[in-house]
Amino acid sequence: MLSWQDKLKQINEIIDLASRHETPPWLWHSPPSVTIEEGSIVEPALYIIFGVDKDGDCVNEEIYTKNGLTGEIEFSGTKTSTIIQNAINNLPNKGGRIFTNIIDELLLISLK
Repeated sequence: MLSWQDKLKQINEIIDLASRHETPPWLWHSPPSVTIEEGSIVEPALYIIFGVDKDGDCVNEEIYTKNGLTGEIEFSGTKTSTIIQNAINNLPNKGGRIFTNIIDELLLISLK
């Protein structure tokens, strides 16, 4: 049978061990702070094509292609069909997913 001194020593060891572990999320009193930096979010598509209306006239003056794996902008320009074709041309041989929410001109796209 352990003496009270030995029991106290074991309790202190357990407390010391427990204090060195990270607090589990369900015990947080507030959510952790999150910083989102440019290029830090990746997408499920290989390329995401989007436009930016720079002067408020509801027309996209600049079209961008974001790499969904790296978050980097790989192509930009003013002609939607050219930007989409650039993305298609840079798909791997096995193909891939391209997402866009802009179609503002008749598109004739050639696949590899």
